[in-house]
Amino acid sequence: CRDRYGKNAAKFEEVWRRVIPLSSILGWWGNWGMNTTWWSGEYLEGRDYEQDRELLEAGPEALGLLAAIEPEDEFQRRDVIDLARTVIDRATIAARYRLCRDYSGWCSNTVSAAEVKRSAKAYLKLVTAATEVLALHTDYSLDESYDRLCRDGDMKAPDFRSVLLDNAINGYCRSQQYEIAAGWYLPMAKAVVAEFLRRLEANDRAEVPKAFFEQTHKSTYDAMVSKGIGPLRPTLPRLRREYLRVLGNAREAAAR
Repeated sequence: CRDRYGKNAAKFEEVWRRVIPLSSILGWWGNWGMNTTWWSGEYLEGRDYEQDRELLEAGPEALGLLAAIEPEDEFQRRDVIDLARTVIDRATIAARYRLCRDYSGWCSNTVSAAEVKRSAKAYLKLVTAATEVLALHTDYSLDESYDRLCRDGDMKAPDFRSVLLDNAINGYCRSQQYEIAAGWYLPMAKAVVAEFLRRLEANDRAEVPKAFFEQTHKSTYDAMVSKGIGPLRPTLPRLRREYLRVLGNAREAAAR
């Protein structure tokens, strides 16, 4: 950290010591994008409560430490965003499992509707933060990556934007790119939460059919693909105030 961060070394080291254990709870495949698009009939199956609690309790502290760091250069700015992205990712996954656990409890009359609504609100707030944090750096934009390829190389493929998108959304590579998060992950999460809340209001405690998740997966996926990455390009100002706002929202939701 001393070689990498100069005067900010001690602050960054404090963050890294918290983020590495948090990150290593899941493998490379365990990102919130994969998690958000895989509901199917197993939407109520999650990890054990102790693991979820560890994720949620470690997140707010790490985000608070990150908010206190004033990056000295672009290198450090990129690292604070990457670290924040990692923390928010893990908190979002844990919040999703807690929502599913609470909804399952409501279906069996052991959890109140109010508790499910609180979990739903926290989950959507984290999904939104997980999307917005990706907008804060060009590395997470497919469309901006396309621009760099055109500028720095001899781009001959006439429809390479669609190639980038196809590669990024397949089941093996699906990860953290802003255009996919904004165009697919976030709409998918909103649709599922809306269905849970609709059933709460109707007092419908029957299992959500697998067909709903399959149809929602397809409709949100198709809507994103039809737009393409150009219209989904990030527009959020890359300013410190936006970074702090995103971290603040995520910290509040992860702390509940």
